Amino acid sequence: MTYRVILTGSRWWTQSIAIRAVLGDLQIEHGGDLVVVHGACPTGADALGDLIADEFGIRRDPFAAYWDHCAPICPRKPHRKMRKPGDVHHPGVLPDYCPGAGPRRNLAMAERGAREFVAFAAAERSFGTANMIKLAREHGIGGRKWVPGGGAPVLLPALARRGAA
Repeated sequence: MTYRVILTGSRWWTQSIAIRAVLGDLQIEHGGDLVVVHGACPTGADALGDLIADEFGIRRDPFAAYWDHCAPICPRKPHRKMRKPGDVHHPGVLPDYCPGAGPRRNLAMAERGAREFVAFAAAERSFGTANMIKLAREHGIGGRKWVPGGGAPVLLPALARRGAA
């Protein structure tokens, strides 16, 4: 039976040893059933997780955000942000991006389902990671969160699903 795990984390996460240890433990526990789901950011936890999962022969299911595109739920007022020179975190061809693309991608990951999440959050600026954790928990997915130099992970149980009896 497939064991999907959402790997989320800061685009500034650099501690590959933590990700390597977590994925190694998950692989020992779930073997070929393990699938790592991540947000396909080209840097940080997503990139490290993808690289390490590939190295370990773990299946991956990346969910890229479509930063060039707005959705019908986007505000009518101008909300797009200009890309800064050298911006690799919001890939696309347009000079600006939709800031709602990341949260929409996170929602799609949560709605697709997983057995747990593992989060690698930088001490600051992990807004996308915090959003993914919130959405996962709201969708009945519990998990663990690591912070740099924090030692043992913080356990974050799943929350009761909205509208569930």
